[in-house]
Amino acid sequence: MKRLLLLAFSCFLLLNNSVFAQTGGKFDTTFGKNGFIELATLPSEVGFPTKRMDTDASGRTVTVVDFYDEVLDEFFIKVTRFDASGKLDKTFGENNSGEAFIEFNGSESFFMSMALQADGKILVSAIGEGSSQNNFSIHLYRFTTKGELDQTFGTDGFALIEDADLSAAALAIQPLADGNILLGGVVGDALEGTFFAMVCKVNNKGELIKTFGELGFFKNSGVSPSALSLQFITDIAVTTNGSIVISGFFTDEDEELREGLIARLTPAGKLDPSFASTGIKQIKGFTSDVLATVVGIDVQKDGKIIALTTTFDGVSVENELIRFNVNGSTDLAFAAQGKTSVNYDEADLTFAIDLKILANNQIVTAVQGYNLTSEVFYSAVNRYSSSGVLDKKFGNFGTSIVEIDSIEGTTGNLAIAPNNNIIVMLEGEEVVSGDNYYQYFYRLLNPDVVGVKDEVVVLENVKIAPNPTFNTFTLSYNLEKNQNDVNIDLIDLEGRLVKKFTNNETRQEGRNQEILDVSSIVSGIYFLKIQTAEQVKQLKVVKI
Repeated sequence: MKRLLLLAFSCFLLLNNSVFAQTGGKFDTTFGKNGFIELATLPSEVGFPTKRMDTDASGRTVTVVDFYDEVLDEFFIKVTRFDASGKLDKTFGENNSGEAFIEFNGSESFFMSMALQADGKILVSAIGEGSSQNNFSIHLYRFTTKGELDQTFGTDGFALIEDADLSAAALAIQPLADGNILLGGVVGDALEGTFFAMVCKVNNKGELIKTFGELGFFKNSGVSPSALSLQFITDIAVTTNGSIVISGFFTDEDEELREGLIARLTPAGKLDPSFASTGIKQIKGFTSDVLATVVGIDVQKDGKIIALTTTFDGVSVENELIRFNVNGSTDLAFAAQGKTSVNYDEADLTFAIDLKILANNQIVTAVQGYNLTSEVFYSAVNRYSSSGVLDKKFGNFGTSIVEIDSIEGTTGNLAIAPNNNIIVMLEGEEVVSGDNYYQYFYRLLNPDVVGVKDEVVVLENVKIAPNPTFNTFTLSYNLEKNQNDVNIDLIDLEGRLVKKFTNNETRQEGRNQEILDVSSIVSGIYFLKIQTAEQVKQLKVVKI
């Protein structure tokens, strides 16, 4: 049985110890065995990443997989819990083995997604037979913290969630603070080939709450990209006021085109027209031969939405981190015109898999990549400031990279431990044989996330005058400490560079002033971007 190759990464750590010693992104060799956990699984029945791993308040890692027992010739769903050191948790599961199982007794059922409640109970969704033999339904299970099916939930820990007319599957689970549970996924008629995005709510006993949406379900039943319709949900999150944010995609019947979308629902399960005017916002895609997906979302405390997208045109992949305002417009104060690329140079092809917002509003992303020349797979984790700037104090100038030699075609998840360390789970088929599937886990130390405040503000009180301007204007700003990489750029409304005023120049702590010449620039509306290693600010400039 193969495992992730640690040698190249260990050498990289030794050669760059001064970089990793700064403030985070260091590979944790004390986790599991030599820094890794390996777990056999079966290929996912879902063609995009869903949540298959999380950490609880005690720092224990819980993962769920489809599992085949060769002796019994039976398929199961297996729930495994590891303690904070990455060893099997012997206080959990059957006979304190660290493992718990869902048996199907010959019926057809497949794992879809999982989530952890705040009390440590484990929610698992599967798709399986419904009360009608013609339809499949949501099978929702809940385990206690000891790894036993929760007898207070549904019937013996199992709840059957059904739509009256259509098959249903829950691809994302979001436990709520009041004990209720949101399920996001898809409903449809497999024979007709029609599928719609679905959200439903169940209570703490596993009962469908029929006052939510229409008889318990929100269904987005549009059938064309012009109608901005969602078909499949990839992630679900909740704002502080109870609004529901979902991400996903629409695909054409030939699955040759895919459109990435985000939607926001009211707490009652209706599309929220105060978001992007219709409640649904197109992000990427639906042009010739393009597959676009919003892989994941997270919501800031102020209601702004961070989305991780991936777009594949058959040749190259583009991954982007985008922030949206509460009204659904792109937040132009984030990164460059509201978005930043999520890639890394070692790989020719990269696919985004997950993102998380940290307690101090920093953002962590995970991508999988492949180098066509060396035929090597990579896993990379990036950390960004809350304003979308790659945090150079993390890893190697903002990125931690792990080389993978044993699995390919990987998907995965991120989880943030209570001490802010980052757990990465990868899933894919074995390179050599292609016959076996595995989950691999590793952990990155992330010790410099302190408290719930944002990272230190170094750039503030930014002003420009006169504005509008004819030929020159004065930019003034305060720096809380000396900076040796100040960049000041003028960009147009499409995000293109018009003029670069400074390039990684040094500026001193305190009040700074710059006289900027725009006499050669044609009249119009522009944005002035001021960027340090830790922050970025943008102001609108009108040239007349």
